[in-house]
Amino acid sequence: MTRLEKQLVKEMADCLFYLDRPGASPVDEEKAKKILRDRVPKKMVKAIQSAPAPGSIANIPGLADKLIVLWPGHQPGGGTTGERAWNIRLASIMRDLICANGGECKLFRHSLKPYGVRQNAMRSKMISDAPNAVINAELHYNGVSYDSAHGHEFMFYGTPALAGAVRDSWQATFAHSKARHDNGIRKVGESDRGAGFLRKSPCASILHEPFFYSNPSEKSFYLARLEEIARVNVVGYSKYLMEFSH
Repeated sequence: MTRLEKQLVKEMADCLFYLDRPGASPVDEEKAKKILRDRVPKKMVKAIQSAPAPGSIANIPGLADKLIVLWPGHQPGGGTTGERAWNIRLASIMRDLICANGGECKLFRHSLKPYGVRQNAMRSKMISDAPNAVINAELHYNGVSYDSAHGHEFMFYGTPALAGAVRDSWQATFAHSKARHDNGIRKVGESDRGAGFLRKSPCASILHEPFFYSNPSEKSFYLARLEEIARVNVVGYSKYLMEFSH
């Protein structure tokens, strides 16, 4: 990571402090905007704007004019160590890929409301702010109290087509990696983990659990592969949109 990139991460972390704090208000949003306006050097902005796109950013078919919504998990203060910050970075890269290939992408953030209320609020936000969305995705990674759990899994409620397409993309990309363990796709029950998000989604939905942070080998392998994981996910969305969405 370059010096400019490190500084940008720090400034964005300061912004997230205001946006993710309990009871975040318009005043907090203005403080976050002020950080970006006053503290991010102009040369950093210029460097980011003029940076050439990676060679792999384009040529992902099936995304043109499609709206995809991403929810970086967990809600503020929840989840495994570093999970929310890592998934915000992942979602930002995925958004760039989607938009570079003619699609549209919106990033929504979870509130601090109780789980059931939060899921209803998620559905309402989708209907009001993204009524034409074709994919609704929540991004996570796993973590438990022991280090032997491993593997990626993708959860769904309703049609398995989207989760299957993403899983196939992961299998194709990481097939030869020793850190790759396939736990398949899984349909959640009414009260299962992730059921509220998946069941209340107004369009095709998926909950990503790509690896176990608590497993040292998976953690070291996947954490540094943000760009690769972003592309793998978006290619999976592309496969679904071309084969199953009409």
